Amino acid sequence: KPVWTEHYFNQNTGMDIISYVIPFYEGKRLVGVVGMDIDFLEILDIAESLEKYKSSGSVLLCMSSRRLYHTSDDGFISKEIPSRLYDVVLGADSSSTLFDGSESGVKYRMAYQTLCNRMKLVVYAPVSEIYKESNAMLLRSGLIILIFISIILLLTVRMSDKIIRPLK
Repeated sequence: KPVWTEHYFNQNTGMDIISYVIPFYEGKRLVGVVGMDIDFLEILDIAESLEKYKSSGSVLLCMSSRRLYHTSDDGFISKEIPSRLYDVVLGADSSSTLFDGSESGVKYRMAYQTLCNRMKLVVYAPVSEIYKESNAMLLRSGLIILIFISIILLLTVRMSDKIIRPLK
């Protein structure tokens, strides 16, 4: 059965990597192993390319080692998964889930997808940024409706005044 390794630092290449390894058997006897090393920073760069909002972000979670991985201006970061995030993702009932959270008074909407190596890719963004354009459109639509109603009301008053004036 093919196996994905967890992230590790490879002394030979001097890189942070994950490996994909496939064992080959002849009957029940292990004949050999074929594998490939993947630059973990490249995977994190791909994850970061998913960030679409000013304050959005993405992280990779390794649930078995309780590690959170992402890049920042300071470089590659690996730390323990915050317990609230770990509990939410662990308690989710599917491999792809949308959920809400908050940090320092800012509400976030997050989604995650389980990757084939069992890591979780989490993408998050502040709710205010997600709905910013739709809220602006609703405001503009509301203003246009108010202007339209005001014009109709003004025309109705003028027309009724013209109709009633001869009757006086």
